[in-house]
Amino acid sequence: MAQLSFGLDGALYGTTSEGGGESCGKGCGTVFKLTPQATFCHSVLCPWNETVIYRFNLGNNGEDAAPTGALTFDSAGNIYGTTENGEVYELTRSGGTWTETVLYNFTSYQTGEEPQGGVVFGADGNLYGVAYLYGNAYGAVYQLVNTGSGWTENLLYSFQEWGDGGFPMGGLTLDQYGCFVGGTTVGPYLGTGSGTVYAVCPNGGNWQFENTYGFPGMYLQGGPADKLATDTSGALYGTWLGGVFELGNSGFVALHNFDSNQDGAFNGSGVIRDASGHLYGTASGGNSQICSNGCGEVYEITP
Repeated sequence: MAQLSFGLDGALYGTTSEGGGESCGKGCGTVFKLTPQATFCHSVLCPWNETVIYRFNLGNNGEDAAPTGALTFDSAGNIYGTTENGEVYELTRSGGTWTETVLYNFTSYQTGEEPQGGVVFGADGNLYGVAYLYGNAYGAVYQLVNTGSGWTENLLYSFQEWGDGGFPMGGLTLDQYGCFVGGTTVGPYLGTGSGTVYAVCPNGGNWQFENTYGFPGMYLQGGPADKLATDTSGALYGTWLGGVFELGNSGFVALHNFDSNQDGAFNGSGVIRDASGHLYGTASGGNSQICSNGCGEVYEITP
C-alpha cells in the first residue's frame, strides 16, 4: 500500500500489511527487499529477487501488526517504520538476521492512534510523522525525541478539520526550507473538500502550520494518502483520488487524471521522481476486466 524506498545498498525496500504466515489469519505483514538479478537478463521484463527480511507476529514481545507507510533508513542502514495499529519500530541487522525494537506505541486518542504514514528524520535527528487520529479525532503531526532511555512524543500540530483538513494518512517529506510537508484525506472544511496539502515549519523554537492547498469536491478520503515527492525548486508531486498532481510556482496542475476503465484508479500510493523528472507510482485498481475493480497497475508519467 505504501511507496518503496531505496536502502543504502541500492536495493528497494517496502512493506506488506498482510502475509508473512504468522498469527494474524492472513498474516501480520512483512518488510521485504527487492534486488535485480546478479546476472544479465535477456528478457525485456527481468524479474527481481524478493527477500522477506522481517515477518511481524502480533503479541510477540509487545509487537504489533500491519506495517504501513514508507520506510526510513539511518546512516547505519537501520530501518524505521510504523504499523497501522499504533507502533513506531526500528529494525536492526546482525549478520543475516533482522531484529525489531518497538520505539513508541500510540495507544489512545489523547496520544494518537494509527500512525500510518511512516516516519522521517529531521535535521535534528528526531523522528517526525502523522497520526490518523489524535485528541479531537482529526489527526496530528508529531515528533519523537530520543532521550537516551527511550523516545518521547511531542505534539506539533493537531488538525481541526475546519479550515485545515483532517485524517492524515500519508507520511511527511522534509523540504529544502526545513519544513515538513504532507497531505490530509478530508477537508479543508467540515463535510466539504477532498483533502489538503500542508506544511509544518520551525519558527523561533515553535512550529507554524501553513495550509498550502485545498482539493475541491466532496469525496471521502480523496486527498493525498501517501507522502509527497519534491524537487530542487520546491515543487511537490503526489496523488489524490482523481490522479497525479504537481503543486509549484504555477499552483495546482493535474499531470494526469485516472480513468478506471483505461489506466487505473483507487490509488493509495504516492509517486517517486527520478533525476529526469519522470514520476512512478501504483494504482490499486482499474485497467482490467478480471478483478471486480480492476487488478491495478504500475505507471510512469513523463514530462
